[in-house]
Amino acid sequence: MRAPVLRAILLCVASGCGAGGGPSPAPSAQPECGAVRWWLHAHTVPEEQELNTTGGVTTRWDDDLELPSGTEVQLRDDSILLAQGTYAWGWQPTFLDLATGHVFRLLHLRPQDAWATSVGALYARGALVGRSGGDTWDTGFERRACEGQPCSTGAHLCIEGDAPFGETFPPDGAACPPGSPGAEAPIAPVVAAAPPVDERLVPKLDPKLQLQGENR
Repeated sequence: MRAPVLRAILLCVASGCGAGGGPSPAPSAQPECGAVRWWLHAHTVPEEQELNTTGGVTTRWDDDLELPSGTEVQLRDDSILLAQGTYAWGWQPTFLDLATGHVFRLLHLRPQDAWATSVGALYARGALVGRSGGDTWDTGFERRACEGQPCSTGAHLCIEGDAPFGETFPPDGAACPPGSPGAEAPIAPVVAAAPPVDERLVPKLDPKLQLQGENR
């Protein structure tokens, strides 16, 4: 097991996983229909491979999803926060999804709306962890700090995982009542097939682009 993942699990168990041992949102109903279910939104581009090792945790699959700026971003499953930090592309929390066992990051979130910052804590399914961005300087818009290219070209939500999107967020078949924020028509993500990762060929995000102290 990866060291940061094991460390997060041990921290969670030692602290009671939020049960009096640290801040953690209360359990929410399933599915969480009070916020947009971003995992059902379409990809803006086909899935790409990009190696990211910030926070001591490795992810290799990059997915950009259609999401208006300022959208509240919830967790699909109970998750442990492995790391969090603010970079040239915005605030970036990294989680271990306890339902799937996969690690994922949320990129281009607004630094001023970082709502999940207790590393090692358990955050419940449906917990709101931040707001999406991608269209502002502090979330990477036109900021040429990612291999000389803009870190973001517009509003969206970027997800980076340790496995392809369909494995990290498999369909759960859940439905929301008509009229609720989570009930908007689901759009199946367009995920391109990709060969196994060759790390020698995969672009890397430079940890030196960190803007604020990262907790891990």
